[in-house]
Amino acid sequence: MLPIFFGVMALLLCAPAAFACDGQTGKVVFTNNNGITVTSSPTTQAQEITQSPVMVTLNQGFTGIPGGTFNTAAITATTISKNGDQIYPWGIIGIVKNFTDVLTTGNPNAVAVNGTVFTQTVVGSQPSSSWGGNFVCDERNATAVANPTHFCLGAELDVFEPTGSGTDSNSKRIGLLIGIGPSSADLTTHSFAGIDITPADGTLDNGITFSPQLSTGNITSLINAGLLPAHYTNLLTGNGINIDNKGNIVTSGTVQTTSTTVGALPACTAGLYGTRSFVIDNSTPIAYRAIVAGGGSIGVPVICASGAWIMD
Repeated sequence: MLPIFFGVMALLLCAPAAFACDGQTGKVVFTNNNGITVTSSPTTQAQEITQSPVMVTLNQGFTGIPGGTFNTAAITATTISKNGDQIYPWGIIGIVKNFTDVLTTGNPNAVAVNGTVFTQTVVGSQPSSSWGGNFVCDERNATAVANPTHFCLGAELDVFEPTGSGTDSNSKRIGLLIGIGPSSADLTTHSFAGIDITPADGTLDNGITFSPQLSTGNITSLINAGLLPAHYTNLLTGNGINIDNKGNIVTSGTVQTTSTTVGALPACTAGLYGTRSFVIDNSTPIAYRAIVAGGGSIGVPVICASGAWIMD
């Protein structure tokens, strides 16, 4: 909608001196006093939008509004929603109709919205902080509500596939892809985190949650370290606990097994050999590697071995 809006407005206002019109291509170029250039090329319905019909460039030297929050914003879109509006109040909409086959030379990527920051510095200095994208849900001016029923999402990422798409063994359907690090094979370069969760002064109840939207939704693996052990050192590192790339668990605390009864233990098959548990109703006298039986009141740790649950 934004490119079409700029294109139409530029065409309607092509007469004033602020605009320069190219009689051959119909391209419209507008420059205002702030050094912002808007270039618009009209398109036909058949073509839809084939190239960039609108280009907004902040010329070098434009410093924006002194003391302003967004000093050099190329495009600012503000939408106001009020009660009774039957619309989704979206500030900026990016839509790409991708009809390109994956086998096309170069396999071009269709991107609805792209945010890129190119930093350049001189030797001996470093650039200021750069953000490829910044998404904020700011409710500070709203009335405080406990247990709200409305969402406040910093960003929502959805991937929709047609029914019958089948499996994804090539790992291509991804809600969020994070690539970080140098573009070359430089193992001396370290980056801090792919995802950094930084709570403010309040309490963040959960760092990451997994909640299928529908009752038929399933999550096969909550965490899948799909890399070879050579590509990562630890699966989990925290205060007092560590799980390395071989599955070894080291903890400075204690490990508690929830107690159960002998009758509730699963059948000790070969696939469970080495599994440990703790029963509270054993009736067999305490003896090393004795098979446990229910109906008693003896608590004892057990292990599945050789087709039976035995005292561990």
